[in-house]
Amino acid sequence: MADAMSEKYALQARFFKALAHPLRLAVLRTLRSGEKCVSEIVQKVSCSQSNISRHLSAMEWAGILERRKKGLRVYYRLRSSLPCIEKFLKCAIEAQGCAPKEK
Repeated sequence: MADAMSEKYALQARFFKALAHPLRLAVLRTLRSGEKCVSEIVQKVSCSQSNISRHLSAMEWAGILERRKKGLRVYYRLRSSLPCIEKFLKCAIEAQGCAPKEK
């Protein structure tokens, strides 16, 4: 029983770790409007393609994103089985107003 609980917490930690970067949050915000190819995401977030690809892979590995390949392009979208991610992001934004200010 303890092993199953540990595995559950490990999966939850992987999910939150995948969100714990400002660039990844910017990518998620970009994908809120729908599926985009990597080059579109790079344009929207103004970062290098290799850096964006690394972050996309981490979020896919954590189960936050889905991808598909069409020809030479790779398209990413928010995982369809996670409609709660939108509410989670909104909650995080609202929580900023309640957080103590950094010194």
